[in-house]
Amino acid sequence: MSLDKSQRTTTSNAEQETRIALAACYRLAAYYRMTDLIYTHITARVPGEKGRFLINPYGWRWEEITASSLVKIDVDGHKIDNSPEQVNPAGFTIHSAIHTASHHAAWVMHTHSALAWRCRRWSRALKHGLTRLRCSFTNGCLTTIMKALPWIWLSVSE
Repeated sequence: MSLDKSQRTTTSNAEQETRIALAACYRLAAYYRMTDLIYTHITARVPGEKGRFLINPYGWRWEEITASSLVKIDVDGHKIDNSPEQVNPAGFTIHSAIHTASHHAAWVMHTHSALAWRCRRWSRALKHGLTRLRCSFTNGCLTTIMKALPWIWLSVSE
């Protein structure tokens, strides 16, 4: 999961360490089946670079992610590095809102795991409308929160 040679010379040590840790996180999440193929995301702030984040390239499965495949983006989800890969704009919208509102949130993860889909169906059966299960790690514990939300966010205002 190391960086390719061109990235090692253009990124800080802190960014390199974050890239390696984030790639490992993607692979561990894939191992534990906390993914929905290409439709879920984990983002990390780039240390020392305000409003800069790392995210998976669109279309890659989590078990394929490497430190050098991660894409650096700004708070609006625009690429700011020379990566040939694309980013799913809806994929970063919720992350951008959380990173912007919670400056202490260095990493944000959301998944569409099998558990989430089961809870969504259960909540629909209870006539709570269209719901999502949002999962986040808090102090090492998995916390689940059910809330009525739209399917895809394309704007932070949503």
